[in-house]
Amino acid sequence: MIILVNGPSQCGKSTAIEWMTKLISRSTEYALSSPLKRGVTSIFNIDGNTMTWFKYNPDTEAGRLHGISWRQAQINLWIHLSNIYGDSILTDLAIKKFDKELSKTYKHIIVDCGRQVDGQALMNRYGMNINVGEGISLLNIERPGYDFNDYREWVRLDCTRSEWLNNQYDLELYEAQIKKVLKKWKLIDE
Repeated sequence: MIILVNGPSQCGKSTAIEWMTKLISRSTEYALSSPLKRGVTSIFNIDGNTMTWFKYNPDTEAGRLHGISWRQAQINLWIHLSNIYGDSILTDLAIKKFDKELSKTYKHIIVDCGRQVDGQALMNRYGMNINVGEGISLLNIERPGYDFNDYREWVRLDCTRSEWLNNQYDLELYEAQIKKVLKKWKLIDE
């Protein structure tokens, strides 16, 4: 099964994915933006200390990136790649990886997915695929005060399972919400 986790920056996707990979047996996480992060890191020769700074300051303009932010550098790279290879380039790369992992290693891949075109491409490939078990599930996460301000958007799919969470509570209650969804989806025990 592939679980898509969607929502704006800072809504709690990474935290949710971290908990999900710990709770669901034989699972791994994958961010569709991984090739962009690796690309920007390589192009600008970014070291570990600088990477840590970018992790906590993704929207701060940086001289190291010629005056743009870490997030904007990734968006610029995506625009360039999509102009050459098509709008679904990140998903095309992911599908090659997922085919190997789903057949050999992992039962569940939890994906940070930010665009409808990517979600639909994954749905087209795995939505009704018997070898992927339950197909595609979608978890959209909202958080008051946070909205999309980059190339990402809400993903809406007619998939096996779909839930919306409103992350407006403390971490303990947010974790309880995640567990409730996983129980409902029968991915963890009651």
